[in-house]
Amino acid sequence: MDDKKVVTLKDLKSTTDTAKVTSSKKLKEVSAAEIRPNSSKKDPMEKRLDDILGNVNKAIERKEKEVDIRRDEIIETLASDEDEKVIFPEEHHDKSSLMRMAEGEDDEDNEEETKIKESHVMIDKAAGSSIFIKNEDLDDEDDEELEAESNKQLAEVKSVIKSKIKPVINIIDLASFSISKKPISVLNSLKTNLSTKRTISWVLPATGIPISMESFGGLEIQKLDPKSSSKNRFDTYREIYGILFDHVIDPNKPKTIEEWVKLLNFFDINHIYFTAYKASFEGVNSIPYNCPHCSNIFMKDTEIDDMVKYKNDAAKKLVADIFAKDTASVNKYDVELVQVSDDYVIGLREPSIYNIIFENVILDEKFTTTYSDLLSLISYVDCIYYINREENDLQPIDIKQYPDNAVKTIKGKIRKYSQILQTLTSDQFYSFNSLINVINEKHDEIVYILPEVECPKCKTVIPEQEMSAETLLFTRHQLAGIANTSTN
Repeated sequence: MDDKKVVTLKDLKSTTDTAKVTSSKKLKEVSAAEIRPNSSKKDPMEKRLDDILGNVNKAIERKEKEVDIRRDEIIETLASDEDEKVIFPEEHHDKSSLMRMAEGEDDEDNEEETKIKESHVMIDKAAGSSIFIKNEDLDDEDDEELEAESNKQLAEVKSVIKSKIKPVINIIDLASFSISKKPISVLNSLKTNLSTKRTISWVLPATGIPISMESFGGLEIQKLDPKSSSKNRFDTYREIYGILFDHVIDPNKPKTIEEWVKLLNFFDINHIYFTAYKASFEGVNSIPYNCPHCSNIFMKDTEIDDMVKYKNDAAKKLVADIFAKDTASVNKYDVELVQVSDDYVIGLREPSIYNIIFENVILDEKFTTTYSDLLSLISYVDCIYYINREENDLQPIDIKQYPDNAVKTIKGKIRKYSQILQTLTSDQFYSFNSLINVINEKHDEIVYILPEVECPKCKTVIPEQEMSAETLLFTRHQLAGIANTSTN
C-alpha cells in the first residue's frame, strides 16, 4: 500500500456513492451493532496517564487523613456527651493499608472527603432537626489534642517502619575509626557497590518480550517521579525513560532511547515500573498496614512475586511463553483497517510509549489545548486513507515529514487528521471511539496487588488491594523518609 499515490486534503472530494467496497483489502464497515457502550470504569489509557503525570506526597496525605479522622472522633465524642447521634460516612473509615492512601479515592469518596475536610458534620437529634459544627467551634485545647494525637500516631508509624527497614546494614563504631590522610579514587570506592547490583527479569506482555533490569539507587528512583522534576515536560520524561533505558540489560536493546520507546507498547508501562520495583526491593519488601478494625499499625514482609495477580491460567502460560523467548522477538504492531465513513478508512493500532508520551510532551500548551479532545485518539491512528472508488484503492493522506523537526511533523499530522475526524457524524465518531475502547481493554492479563493479610493483633483479614506498580515503587521508596519525619 506504500506504493499508492498519496492524496492531500485539498484533493479530497465528497462522494454520494453508497455502494460497499468490494476490493480484496480487508475493510470493515462500522454498523450500529458494533457500537459498544463506554465502560463504567475510567478509561485505562487515561488512568495510566494520570498515574504517569501525577504522584502525590504519600506521607503528607497520610498525616492529613489521620488528623481528619482524629478530629471527627473528637466531634463525635462531644456530640455523644450531649446525647446526640453523629452520622459519619462509612467510606471515611475504610482504610486497610497505609500504602493504599497513595492510590487516591473515587469520586464519591472525594465528595465525602471534601465534606469532612470542611468539617460539616451532621448531628441528628431526636426531634429530627440538624445543625452543623464547624472548625472554628473547636477551641485551642482541642487543636492541641489533635496535634498531640497526630504526633503520637506518626511516632508509632515511624517505630514500626524502623523496626523493619535498616538503611545501613553493617554499622561501624565511628568512635573507633580515624580519618585517613590517604585518599581513595572514586572508581576504587565504587567497585564494591557496583559488584553488588542486583539484576532481575520480568515480562512485557503487550510487547511480547522479557525484560531484565539492574537495581536502582535512591536518587534514581526519585528522578523517576515526574513531580520531583523542575525541568520542562519533554526533558522530564526524557530523563525518566533515559534512566529506565540505562538499567535495561539486553544485548538486543536499541541504540537510542527514541528507538526503545517506539518499540515498547504503551500498555507495558506498568510492567516496566514493576520490573524496577522488583529489581530495587526484592528481599527487602516490607509493606505497612493499618488495620481498619483495631487501628493496629504493622509491617508485613512480602514476596514480590506474591504481588502479581494473573487473570487466568492463560495469563500464566503467556508469561511462561514470553520468558522462553529472546528479546529480539518483539510483537509487531498489527494494523486493523476500519471503514469509519463513506470517504475514509482508518488504520488502527496499539500505541507505543513514544506515541502517547513523547508525541504529547513535545507539544506546547497552546497547541495541546486546541487539540485536547483528539490527541489521545490520534495516538491510536497509524494512517488515514481516502477511499478512491474510481480506481478502487485506498490513498494515504499526505503527511509531510520533517526529518530534522519532529515537532513540526507531529503537529502537521495532528492538524490534518483532526480535520478529517471532525467530518465524522455523531454515530461514526462514537463507533470509532468504541473501537479504541476495545484496544484499551485488551491487556488485562496481569495486575499488581497488596496481598490479603491478617492483622496480628485482632485477626481481622484485610483484603487484597490492586495498585499500580508506579505507586508501589514510589511508596516503598519513601518509607525510610517517613520513618525520619519530624514530629515537631
